[in-house]
Amino acid sequence: MLADPKFLAFTPESQIEFALNAGYYRGISTDALRGDVSAELVDLARAHKLGVKLLVGTDAPNPECFYGSSLHWELARFVDAGLPPIEVLRLATQGGAFAVGAEELGAIAPGNLADLVLLEANPVENIRNTETIWRVFKGGLMFDPDKLQKIPHGLSAASAKVE
Repeated sequence: MLADPKFLAFTPESQIEFALNAGYYRGISTDALRGDVSAELVDLARAHKLGVKLLVGTDAPNPECFYGSSLHWELARFVDAGLPPIEVLRLATQGGAFAVGAEELGAIAPGNLADLVLLEANPVENIRNTETIWRVFKGGLMFDPDKLQKIPHGLSAASAKVE
């Protein structure tokens, strides 16, 4: 994943360097990490079955959670835990909006504000298809992710608008 071109285009090199060389999990074996993840998936599935209110989000201020990418990875983990992809998508959209009292967000409906992504493949068939972003709609403007990738960090996204 750390070699994926989209990931590299949107993630500052310093964050990748920290994760690889000074990260929290650097001294833990891969087998131990896999065991931790497996246990977390079991706990997540159990919580879901017990009716615990689940939300999808990231710990992005953590230097080993990367903005954008870590959200896609988290969606996949929820599905790995046994939740259906359509339910995971609802948790990530409507669930998050309702949790913060922003009912005008999170669903495509008349009167709602809509920032959207258009995907090249169906995420209900495979949750990893959330990574196949074709276009982004933000504030009524359409952006091309390929053009966004070419913008140096910190500069305006205006040049990535699709006319």
